[in-house]
Amino acid sequence: MKKHKRHGLVVLFMMWLILFMFCPTVIAEAKEYSGDYNKGISLSTTVPPSITSGGGAEYRKGSTEGLTFTTDDAVKAFQRVLIDETEIPHDSYTISGEPLTVTLHTDYLDTLCAGEHKIKIVTANGEASADFSVISNAHQENVEVRNDSPNTGDSGNTTMWTMMLIMCSGSLAIAFSTRPERRKDNKK
Repeated sequence: MKKHKRHGLVVLFMMWLILFMFCPTVIAEAKEYSGDYNKGISLSTTVPPSITSGGGAEYRKGSTEGLTFTTDDAVKAFQRVLIDETEIPHDSYTISGEPLTVTLHTDYLDTLCAGEHKIKIVTANGEASADFSVISNAHQENVEVRNDSPNTGDSGNTTMWTMMLIMCSGSLAIAFSTRPERRKDNKK
């Protein structure tokens, strides 16, 4: 009977361990909603802008046309443009139209190194960002790093699930390794 209690305690310990491993985010979210009830609910109608066209564009160095990015925000809300988290000068781009459209000039794009870059269009309502590529005409700079991993779209946390599998397997191994032995009666 004592061994069965010990098995139950091992299983209970493993369940608590799993619970504490996955619950910090739940506890943090619960704390966010508890506390001061006088804060009220904020009904903000400001929606952060997003880039509706131009994301994923490619610019080949030496081209005669720049890159154009269109947001779903208004021109009057425009503040600045960032490339790779650095604000660029106003003479490097043109803003126009409704909705807000930013065109990066070719003379600025030619100064960027070949590879992936991120544009952020900052407005009074937030930031709209997108990625774009600069491609060099030189053959030696056209070498791309190859990623043999296919993009499956699976964003599951494999480390978490692997740890959970190991912990459950360990608790089962402990439970079965400490089973009471059956006595064999030797009759002579």
